[in-house]
Amino acid sequence: MRSIKNILLFQRKIFFISYIIAISFSQFAENKKIALAIIFFFISLFTHLFIYDINNKNKYYFYYNVGLSYNILWFSTITIGFINLFILLIV
Repeated sequence: MRSIKNILLFQRKIFFISYIIAISFSQFAENKKIALAIIFFFISLFTHLFIYDINNKNKYYFYYNVGLSYNILWFSTITIGFINLFILLIV
């Protein structure tokens, strides 16, 4: 349970920033819901890369000390992106 809370803490920055950017880009698409889903998936990956890999590499030490490795954090970003993609495409 604690690791899920830490993953959600990690994803909080990525999720909201990615949604804001994806919503603004999807306004130019013909099918806004599909565009939002696809753009969110890719923007979340780039946001993760930019925020944590380029700007704040030292943040990984915090998550490593609470038991989350680099691979788990990337897997969580990809998983949340796919879940969001499927939810937006189904609904």
